[in-house]
Amino acid sequence: REARFHDATRVLADLRTRYPRNRLLWLESAATAMRGNRAHDAEALLAEAEKRFAGDTRPRAFGEAALWHYTRGVVRLETADLPGARASLGEALTGDARTWVRARTHLAVGKLSERTGDPAAAARAYDNAVRLGAIGRDPATAAEARRLRARLPAR
Repeated sequence: REARFHDATRVLADLRTRYPRNRLLWLESAATAMRGNRAHDAEALLAEAEKRFAGDTRPRAFGEAALWHYTRGVVRLETADLPGARASLGEALTGDARTWVRARTHLAVGKLSERTGDPAAAARAYDNAVRLGAIGRDPATAAEARRLRARLPAR
């Protein structure tokens, strides 16, 4: 909330040292790096977590896989790995997920579609993000999707 991403990163690094098996701590570390405009650090954290937890058979939280795929997709979008972003975001939309995760995933798909020159697909994705953002009580995502949708040419 205070945008103190550097401080949060330090705290998260300490917590990862103390609780190295906490998958969601690794995921939050990557998400915090992204919020701090450090996509390459986020990518490195996700790669390390992927290696670390490849054989982890412990139960997963509801929608955890979708959240991992969404985060990876956003990181790949930010680092201009557009095919990788498409694959990860597509995976995020399969299986169980919280509604707000689906809303944010559609928002990212809209951005990806714009970057790849498909405004019609972007419009559909933004419309889905608006709808799901409202249902999932994520007004910030819905508002951003509305703003981005308004910039697109009329159909």
